[in-house]
Amino acid sequence: MSKARKKFVIYAAVSLFVLIAVLLFVINMMGFTMAAQDADRITSMIASGNGEFAARESSEFKPEKRGPMGVDSPEIRSSVRYYTFRFDKKGNGEKIAFNISAVSEEQAKTVAASLLGENTGWVNTTYRYRVYRHDGFDYVTVIDYGRELLQAYRTLTVSVIGALICIAVSVVFLTAVGKKLFKPLEEADRKQKNFIKEAERSLKVPLTVISSDTELIEREFGSGERTQSINRQIKKLTEITKQLHSLSILDETGENKEKCDLSMLLLSATDRKKNAFQEKGIALEVTADTGVTVSGDAAALNGMIQEIVENALKFSLTRASFELKNENGLVRFTSSNDTDLKTGSTDQIFDRFTRLENAKGKAGNGLGLSYVKDAVKAHNGRMSAGVADGVFTLRITL
Repeated sequence: MSKARKKFVIYAAVSLFVLIAVLLFVINMMGFTMAAQDADRITSMIASGNGEFAARESSEFKPEKRGPMGVDSPEIRSSVRYYTFRFDKKGNGEKIAFNISAVSEEQAKTVAASLLGENTGWVNTTYRYRVYRHDGFDYVTVIDYGRELLQAYRTLTVSVIGALICIAVSVVFLTAVGKKLFKPLEEADRKQKNFIKEAERSLKVPLTVISSDTELIEREFGSGERTQSINRQIKKLTEITKQLHSLSILDETGENKEKCDLSMLLLSATDRKKNAFQEKGIALEVTADTGVTVSGDAAALNGMIQEIVENALKFSLTRASFELKNENGLVRFTSSNDTDLKTGSTDQIFDRFTRLENAKGKAGNGLGLSYVKDAVKAHNGRMSAGVADGVFTLRITL
């Protein structure tokens, strides 16, 4: 449950970060786009005057208002830092206007010459240029728009810092909320784990007594239909007890991580069941790379493999195979057996107490493969199952 709480905080924080990032991106892009549009209006005015601001008599000056300074105004004309060069077909340049001190005429001419063939754009992120043609000459006008862009860059810096602060505060807030939100669930989960442990311990004593009493009855009066029925029920209850024990081990998975040799666990599990497979006439095939190890809980991993082998023994018709490989640092475990199930997905068999049609009349309680699923999940693995061409295949990647 603590993992679920951490995932909640991480997913919520990431979602909030993405939302804020998209919002800030849109806002800042709008700011820079508006700055580029304003700069293009100025270069367009200069282009209409063939490389410099066209002369205007004060009596004729009627600016169209767009913004605090309008499209054209004395303030713009006096504050714009720009230069314009004219080039003939041979590439010879001539200065038309030079109202800038940040660069020399030679540097400005070189930059202007490099922009021939372009249309509009930015140079060094703060210089906006426009290239246009008039009377057979190519004109290049470049304006220094760094001062006007400074506010946009300040907004960007402040928004990034604000976003980081917001995310940090949100993580703290989500952590506190997550604790309160998941506290009832964690308490219920703790009670469930304690119940499983207590149930497993409590069942052992009466099972031992019943088994001993049944054995004494058989010795004194001989085996009969009733004692055989009792023995069958004892076997079922013993199986459930084992499953509960496995679940109690699985609940503690992650507390004692170590290097586990899955090759040895698989070979050991199949070797113990070899005779059982033979008695049922099931051909058994085991292929395992040597030294396939994984970091995890040895008891949980051993229980996982035993459940898979037991499941194959229970439901195979004539053949069963197990393959364990180490591929590019990933452990791949495959279990296959012929089956009477129909073709399709069988993912529902991993739900607790779920039994398919072919399980009717066979021993089991629907906990085995659900344990396998939980064990794989506890080790951050993936698994899938399906039936194709009369073969049930279970694949696990760790």
